[in-house]
Amino acid sequence: MDTDIIADTFESSQAAVDSRIHEILDAAITRDLDRLASYHLEGPKFSKFDDVEPLDRQDAETSARLEAEQFAAVQDLHAGFDDLKIDVFGPVAIATGIFVWDGTVDGSPSSGRTRSTVVFVDDGSQWLIAHEHHPRRRHPAGGVAGRVPELVRRAQPESRRRRRLSRRQQDGEPR
Repeated sequence: MDTDIIADTFESSQAAVDSRIHEILDAAITRDLDRLASYHLEGPKFSKFDDVEPLDRQDAETSARLEAEQFAAVQDLHAGFDDLKIDVFGPVAIATGIFVWDGTVDGSPSSGRTRSTVVFVDDGSQWLIAHEHHPRRRHPAGGVAGRVPELVRRAQPESRRRRRLSRRQQDGEPR
């Protein structure tokens, strides 16, 4: 009998993905970047979009570097998901929810809420992140939710920021 990947809930796989998400959060909170990286698919099939410069699609190497920079900027991190939903389609799972975090950035309390989509693949022995999407959104002036991306942006070389600004101006985007 064939499995119906649309109708089957794959409860044991849902539980395994939920467990993996908690392992990912623990690795991020404890800054265990090697363990965090081990939960990501390596190679050309990994991709990520988020609100951290550069706003281009990130490959595995770029994503790992930017995550390390982000986690280095936040002290006393607390993180989790609100309204987490995990849908499994055979060897692929899609987790959606609101990523909620708080911590200290530059000595000041900071927090954020971001809609997140994480796509997992089962490689036969474990569930790995194949794609992450944390949409960019404009934060109110002075809002603390946008401070971590700002810190990462400030750490980038000036020539890279000028190139990106020039590209945005050509596309008609505001500064």
